Amino acid sequence: MSFFFLVKMVSDLSLFFMVATALLSGTNCDTRSLLPLIVISVSGTLGFYLQQKKDSMRFAALLVLPLAFVGQPLNVWSIPLLLAACLYGVLIVGQRRFSLSYEERLLVFSIGMKLLLVCLFLLVAFWPEAPVITAFSRYLLCFVISTLLLTQTLRHSSQILSQRRFQLMAASYAVLAVAAAVFFSSKLFFQFLLLVYQWVLVPLILVLATVIGLFFWLLFSLLPNKEYTGNAFLDILGSVTDLINIVPSLGKLPSIDPSVIQAVKIVWGVLIFVVVFLFCRRILRRRRHRHHVKAVESRAPITVHRVFRSTEEPLDDQLPRDPREAVRFYYRNFMRMCRSIGILIPSWATSLELERQARQIFPFHQQQLLSDTRRIYLRARYSDHPVGPEDVSSIRDNCEHLLRESRDIENR
Repeated sequence: MSFFFLVKMVSDLSLFFMVATALLSGTNCDTRSLLPLIVISVSGTLGFYLQQKKDSMRFAALLVLPLAFVGQPLNVWSIPLLLAACLYGVLIVGQRRFSLSYEERLLVFSIGMKLLLVCLFLLVAFWPEAPVITAFSRYLLCFVISTLLLTQTLRHSSQILSQRRFQLMAASYAVLAVAAAVFFSSKLFFQFLLLVYQWVLVPLILVLATVIGLFFWLLFSLLPNKEYTGNAFLDILGSVTDLINIVPSLGKLPSIDPSVIQAVKIVWGVLIFVVVFLFCRRILRRRRHRHHVKAVESRAPITVHRVFRSTEEPLDDQLPRDPREAVRFYYRNFMRMCRSIGILIPSWATSLELERQARQIFPFHQQQLLSDTRRIYLRARYSDHPVGPEDVSSIRDNCEHLLRESRDIENR
């Protein structure tokens, strides 16, 4: 549990230093060092660990906080920044704010994405030097990776860390993070920004300027005193031309390698193709599988009127946190999958009848998964036996295997 709290501290402090780097990008405040983030995170985690041993011992973790000032350039901007970060560590330890919840992390991630837009606007406005952008990118990557790791762990369970698929995903994120950090720190990134300016921003500005110019030309042509208004319009155009003449100073920037232009064009083409493909696939999947209809789990008499769009019906938008409800959630997904491949499930059908019909369609080597899925569902639905995360993981894996098999059946 101490490891997860350390990840939480890193996430919060990364967000704090990311916003501070953007706000103070126009000053001489240096936030490139990760030492304050590491020291304050370790201090809060140590306080959490000592509080489990003895409550009064948690204050000993505050003795580590002065190390955050070691080697840091102390000026009128960095001192208040470090004091505010240390104050966060003092509040965590002093007020025992050692709670971890999925909803809280999800809220922090949502706030962080909104603040990211503000930070990007500030960076464009101040246009700082390369070390500031590198520091900002570093804190951004720390915040995103730590928050995603913690939200996925809190949403499922700590056992997800031992799964091979999660380990592969974490390793992939680490490689992408290192590649992104190297890219943002290289000269290629600034050449890419220049390329975006020349091929995206400049044409956009010219189109907007043309539209606005035509609008004002039409407006001035309707005024009575055209000679005076025409002269005024020419004066405005002259001032705009003076502003545009500033653009040729960009020619002093280093030229872009043609191979870089070709590589960027290829990357953009691949990204556009992937986005269009995923969008079309998402639309088709929503049309086939996204039905706000309740998957009935029990038998109902024919005389009872069934309302399919009741507010009490589960829409299954999110996985329940309760293991027993999570098992039923995956079984409802299994029922929808059976309907998508042509299995009829009448209102009187039981889970045994559904398994019997599914055995007639699924191949022989998948029939054991059908039996295990029904067994786990019966335990969660009708018995008082405890249902744990391992049952949820088992029925989830079974449903994923059966879903892949059902797609092969549909393609055939």
